[in-house]
Amino acid sequence: RGAHAVAAAALAVAAASGAAPVALLNESTFDAFVAQHPRAVVLFYAPWCGHSRALMPEFARAADFARSGVDRGGLRCPFAKLDGSLADAVCESLDIKGYPTVLFFRHGQPAAEFRGERSADGIAEWARWQSDPPLLRLETAEDWEAFDKEPGAPSSVLLLLPPDGGGSDGAIFAAAAAAVGADRLGDVRCALTAAPGAAEALGAAPPAVVVTAAASGERAVLSLPAAKHHHASEGPNLAGAGSGDIPDARVAAEAEAIGAFADAHWLPVVTRYGEGTAAALFGGKTAVQVLLLHDAEGTPGALTVEADAAFSAAAARLRGRAPCATVDVRAHGEVAAYVGHGVPLPAVVAVQVAPPRKWIRAGALEAGAIETFVREVVYGAREPSWRAAPPRPDDATRGEPGRVVEVTGVSFETVVLDADMHILLLVYAPWCGHSARLEGTFRELASELAPIRSLAFARMDGVANEVPHWEVEGFPTIILYPRGGGPGIEYTGMRTKASLANFVLAELSPADKEELAHARAAHATASGRRAAEPGGVGAAGSAKDDL
Repeated sequence: RGAHAVAAAALAVAAASGAAPVALLNESTFDAFVAQHPRAVVLFYAPWCGHSRALMPEFARAADFARSGVDRGGLRCPFAKLDGSLADAVCESLDIKGYPTVLFFRHGQPAAEFRGERSADGIAEWARWQSDPPLLRLETAEDWEAFDKEPGAPSSVLLLLPPDGGGSDGAIFAAAAAAVGADRLGDVRCALTAAPGAAEALGAAPPAVVVTAAASGERAVLSLPAAKHHHASEGPNLAGAGSGDIPDARVAAEAEAIGAFADAHWLPVVTRYGEGTAAALFGGKTAVQVLLLHDAEGTPGALTVEADAAFSAAAARLRGRAPCATVDVRAHGEVAAYVGHGVPLPAVVAVQVAPPRKWIRAGALEAGAIETFVREVVYGAREPSWRAAPPRPDDATRGEPGRVVEVTGVSFETVVLDADMHILLLVYAPWCGHSARLEGTFRELASELAPIRSLAFARMDGVANEVPHWEVEGFPTIILYPRGGGPGIEYTGMRTKASLANFVLAELSPADKEELAHARAAHATASGRRAAEPGGVGAAGSAKDDL
């Protein structure tokens, strides 16, 4: 990339260590920056993204914490930001799916993505975990017994080492602990031990990883291959350092396997959904979460012994692929509202967090059927379920030109996803003042563009309905669905009639625009004739204003 790129990279590095706590990168300087630092935190943002703008000051504060080391154990980890909208090649190579995204880089490679609370403290603590995970080292039998029996302690991930210390496994586990701990801050303790009696008490042969779920006390054991790069003469090595000649690729691969095992087993087979478990349930790396929704005891939708047993059996077979939980909808009405009222209970619901999707299975609950349902969801063999209000009498047709038709989730496919029409959809919320103010402008535009026969206007209550395959982040949202079945295009401009008209016309064909021009010319001619008649008003007073 030449001398220019090197100079730019040097400026970025200087900014990171000098006056500016956050280095500003671009497509030319990014590679040099992450290669030059053993550890780095990078924010990928877009200037037009509201969430990115909200995160900027928190990210800068986190960078300042890291730079100064105040109350952060002296963490020295450079922070940088990159405008992803101007760095397509970088974002594509890293599979950046949305903004903002915060990644931790280790030796030039992405090692972890931040998924926690978007606050300065949350980002700084996550970066500290990634840089130097706090591993408890249990040197004696008393140490590990106190660790194992600590009242009210969170779940634990414990590495059992052979008596000689197992330096290789310690290094691998240190890398795994960084990922496990950073993803589960406050929920998981990570420790390693070669203490006498620990392996026998836990029924595991070292080297092995033992995961204990705090809520149920359930234990799971993962046996590890014997370390090949450590000699007894070197003595115990509980520091997790000095991996010898273990290739970085092997450390990363085995650490990832340990992390995946811990992530799959630190929760019970079936969790009871609640305020204290929701974040743990939905904060993992699995593709979906599985919920068994039921009503209160004594109601027709109550959880029966048979349904509970079937769900538990399916959950045991799904462990590691989909965490499972039961949800009392009387106590957690927000879950019922998200799924949609009217679903017969008990029902199994598979949920995907990003992008938000859900799949509903009602009816008889059998372990095999539940497992099959979840597998079909994971493998993409089932269509998502979308929240939908009851159909309205005028949903089935778009009606006369210039009319704005109301649609619901039931009629969405028929009215909106029509390959023969362009559809401009307004997604609103009944309680939203911005939606109410836009309503008049939207209807005026529908009337003025009525001559375009291939264009129709629709509106949908985004609270009572979900827009299929679209994540509505705020109200109002305007989406143009082009003729021919292409993906929807979101309007992000000013909420004025002229701006909206320009947006729509830019997507139409020349024939569509010509149709509108002819209609306007005919209207102007007719207005002129009326103005010339005795007693007629001036053309300027009767002609419709131009868009």
